[in-house]
Amino acid sequence: MASMVVALYSGMGMTAADPHQLNLPEPQTIIARQIYDQHTLALWVCLVIFIVVFGAMFYSVLKHR
Repeated sequence: MASMVVALYSGMGMTAADPHQLNLPEPQTIIARQIYDQHTLALWVCLVIFIVVFGAMFYSVLKHR
């Protein structure tokens, strides 16, 4: 019963979140725009690295079982 209550309350926080609160706010100055663009580029680079590493890992696990 307690685990159901914890699961219920942990999910309630996401229902109240505004979609615009889940990302960085829109920049208002030129420097803020550059920082935002640099952050976005770093995020995409991390995503590509993640996909390559996990792809190689899954390939290796499935190939060498």
